[in-house]
Amino acid sequence: MQIISDKWRNLWSYNEVRVLVLASLALQIGLIFLAPLRKRSTNQFLALTLWIFYLTADYVATLAIGNVLSKQNEVTVQCGGSGTNPCELTALWAPFLLLHLGGPDTITSYSIEDNELWWRHLLGLVVQVSSAAFVFLQSPPNHELWITTILMFIPGLIKFIERTLALRSGSKDNLKDKIISELGPRNDFKVDYAFTSSDISEDERELILEGYYWFGIFKRLLVDVTFSPNQLMQSQNRFSKVRTREAHKLAAIELSFLYDTLHTKAVQIHCIIGCVVRCFSLISIIAALVTFHHLDKHTYAPADIIITYILFGAGLSLEVIAAVILLFSD
Repeated sequence: MQIISDKWRNLWSYNEVRVLVLASLALQIGLIFLAPLRKRSTNQFLALTLWIFYLTADYVATLAIGNVLSKQNEVTVQCGGSGTNPCELTALWAPFLLLHLGGPDTITSYSIEDNELWWRHLLGLVVQVSSAAFVFLQSPPNHELWITTILMFIPGLIKFIERTLALRSGSKDNLKDKIISELGPRNDFKVDYAFTSSDISEDERELILEGYYWFGIFKRLLVDVTFSPNQLMQSQNRFSKVRTREAHKLAAIELSFLYDTLHTKAVQIHCIIGCVVRCFSLISIIAALVTFHHLDKHTYAPADIIITYILFGAGLSLEVIAAVILLFSD
């Protein structure tokens, strides 16, 4: 006796890739909006939910790419064996799944230990990019669709590389090397902005600048690098005179910078190269959307067309939203 009838089996088999792609997109949306809340909340339910989303997102996207690849040869039979395959549009979804595997800007790792596994993520990058490329090469020859797929493949690859670099930059060895390289000849940080009592202001911008300055000093504790005597004396003098409320604000700002450094793509975005790459990625997605919109789509399944437009719209929106959240986060 079968628990699941053949009708439901066939229905799931036909729509499996669609469900997985939409599920992957839903998980990305959840990560983008839940991740910033974790920085300011100790709610255990929120932490558990984010942890589930974080782990599930990669599994679902990886599973979806595998399903697209495994069904690549079955699609022609399912769609009637016609020369023009109405199901070939699923090959375009592989770059979107790479985009999902790259993860949102608001979270790259859930814990510090995840950063130490950046080599494993690099291996995953090679495997998943190869799988997506194989899906593309196996797809039926449609030059217009190929152009759209290539245009989407570029931002997908960029996002995946960004996440790998973010994990590497948050690893202990890389942090230590970077911090040591920032030390001057007298074991002191090379900074252009020095704070004295006359520099302290209630203005929020000044407070953030000072918080960033102290973050540059105190982050050395993460990698067991000691302070210089001057820095130790400077911090003692500063925090012995500051009001409790202002000290708490400074500590919160420092912790916010620390969180962004360890668990987001802030380091990759807050630089000239990062901004240029991000703009190029957005332009590539827009160009892919334009080329897809002008395709002759009458041979494709209506459900696949709708899902593809959803992926394009969500991809553009989430890229902009995630960047704005990270750039203007506290």
